[in-house]
Amino acid sequence: MEGTGILDFSTTWTGSLTQSAFFNDPTKWQDVLTQTGVTVDGTQITADNFASYFTIANHGATVVRVGSGFIEGTSLIAGDAAISTHWTNNLPSPGTDGSIAASGTLNTFALNVAAATVVTQTAGTLTGTPNILNTGAGTVLWTQSGGTVSASYMMTINNRVTYELTGSGLINFVALQGGDRLQVVNTGSWVQSGGITEGVALAFENPGGSNTLSGGAGFNVGASWGGGAAIRVLNSTVNITGDYSATINPGFSNPTGQSNGVLSMEGTAPVLNFSSAWTGSLSQTVFNGTTKWQDVLTQTGVQVDGTQVTAENFGGFFVIVDNGITVVKAGTIVVAGTRFIAGNVATATHWTNGLPNVGNDGSIALPGILGEINFNNSSAGTVAVSHTAGTITGAINMYNTGTTPYQWTQSGGTISATNFMVINQNVAYELTGSGLINFASTVGGSRLQVVNAGSSWTQSGGTTDGIALAFEDSTGSSTFSGGVGLNVGASWAGGAAIRVLNSTVNITGDYSATINPGFSNASGLDNGVLSMEGTGVLNFSTSWTGSLTQSAFDGTTKWQDALTQTGVKVNGTQVTTGNFGTFFELTNSGTAVVKKTASAGYAGWENANGIAGAGAATDSDGDGIPNGIEFVIGGDPSGPGSDSTALLIPPTLDATYLNFVFRRASASVIYNPGVEYGSDLSGWTPAVADEPFVSPVLITVESNGFEAGVDRVTVRIPRVLAIDNKLFARLQVVITP
Repeated sequence: MEGTGILDFSTTWTGSLTQSAFFNDPTKWQDVLTQTGVTVDGTQITADNFASYFTIANHGATVVRVGSGFIEGTSLIAGDAAISTHWTNNLPSPGTDGSIAASGTLNTFALNVAAATVVTQTAGTLTGTPNILNTGAGTVLWTQSGGTVSASYMMTINNRVTYELTGSGLINFVALQGGDRLQVVNTGSWVQSGGITEGVALAFENPGGSNTLSGGAGFNVGASWGGGAAIRVLNSTVNITGDYSATINPGFSNPTGQSNGVLSMEGTAPVLNFSSAWTGSLSQTVFNGTTKWQDVLTQTGVQVDGTQVTAENFGGFFVIVDNGITVVKAGTIVVAGTRFIAGNVATATHWTNGLPNVGNDGSIALPGILGEINFNNSSAGTVAVSHTAGTITGAINMYNTGTTPYQWTQSGGTISATNFMVINQNVAYELTGSGLINFASTVGGSRLQVVNAGSSWTQSGGTTDGIALAFEDSTGSSTFSGGVGLNVGASWAGGAAIRVLNSTVNITGDYSATINPGFSNASGLDNGVLSMEGTGVLNFSTSWTGSLTQSAFDGTTKWQDALTQTGVKVNGTQVTTGNFGTFFELTNSGTAVVKKTASAGYAGWENANGIAGAGAATDSDGDGIPNGIEFVIGGDPSGPGSDSTALLIPPTLDATYLNFVFRRASASVIYNPGVEYGSDLSGWTPAVADEPFVSPVLITVESNGFEAGVDRVTVRIPRVLAIDNKLFARLQVVITP
């Protein structure tokens, strides 16, 4: 701490500071944090008050705030997870989970716990030869909701340990050698409700445990295993339900038996039980349409809802598709291409021209290369594929020569295109959630291009970064209703940052964009912000709450020049120099343009509803809802008979969360309305996403989820935060003058 420097800790801080060299010296952190200028909410830390604010953990290596709920072992420092400086044998109980968030080496890890213990891996990469076992009488739940386990040789789930793979967790093997496998043994248990195993053989040798595959996927199952079966069930029970799907490594082509087989049922009582609710698929690309899947799934112990599968009843339970490659439950509409294998998605082994109907979407979850691909589909119903994770590269051209509409939704992951990305005829592309589209190189002609009959673009979330946007002869209507465009046009060496040629583009919701500064000419095709050509229409909704920014603009008429081109409209009305000021206003010294409102904020809302000056705390219409809350939910406070109670959504409970859903009008966003929770109706804690660390609140926002200009906000508060089994929640907004 030097000069007049201040380092101020908030009393709401729930993190930790760790210096592994401070191990076994608990005074080091006190020496650090009692320097002049280190404060807690403005109060200088001294040797006398240090213990009132901070707690030393991990034998001196870590400092946390008093009362934060931190327990030794909750953070893994890069290194060897098996040594006591990182973990102890007394890990936290449920509700105060251990959390692995950094990379490290995990080998034999013997826990000796007397009570139920939970450990969560949320991020980072664990390597080694993991053997997780528990010698105590308690149970251990090890949940991997993120990050990677990149094992060498094998990974073992042992006595009284339940391992759950979920979320975005990934398990793969760094070395391929004889014996490599995921092995569940003795009284260990395995649950996969999400995530991915990649190249991993599955061996269930746990007669004292249980195993469930209910979600996520297994890719290239068995690639790491030099002998035995891709899937082995020895005196154990494995249940398959939900939408779990798997592809088997092509080297495992023998349908039965232990030697180089897809599935080996062994011992006196192996059970592989499929639920009749299973909606996934199993694929083996070398199967050739004969009876190979029937041979695999009629082994003793393979059941459907407890009934042994036989040659006689096989057809009542299962259907073979993809010329024998894939097996699904009878009645499930799943055909080739429902899972994307790492590699080139354009090849026939990964996709065919007959993709699944809506409700059984294809799912891209691993990196790969996507070049030119023709979805020639003529079957009934809209075809849908969902990109949820992973990075796709290539010079992408998606087109459809069939008659069936084709819907590609990117809710996560990254498209890192080279040169261009084309959304072509009869293809509808939606960018939403956390999806990202950028370009791997910036060369002349690089752009996102929506072209030809039936093509359309929808951005309701996500981000485009550095991409020029070109809508050219698209007969489908394209819409920007959420998310952002960053540095629009940076990838395009000529033309306009945004081009609308004989197409219709709508802008609504809170979509915002910044234009690359190189595009400083206000109008025209040559190096312009916006080029309107042919019969092109760019229509702004009056409910649009976003902004367009060009930092090179200087506050003159440049935005007016751009937005008074023929075809630029507001709710269907052509924008002209005469009405521009009615529809738009300039902000940030003229660099940005936003929709003009008659009177902004809460005061304008009061004026518009005839209750000017009433105040946010007043209930002007006597419906029991203060004006400030009615402002947030989009209510009508104008007088008797304007009851808005129907706009309040009752909270719900599930096994894990108190779910609080509320309407959020766009005009109220600047006041940051939110949910508070507590257990006594007097002390309230703001619900903040991903806090507290050990039992985080989950918050999702669906832009325009209730109607145009009204978002759907869902706040999920963990029930473990209740005190004495009491948990209350309320909607709160502070209206400032």
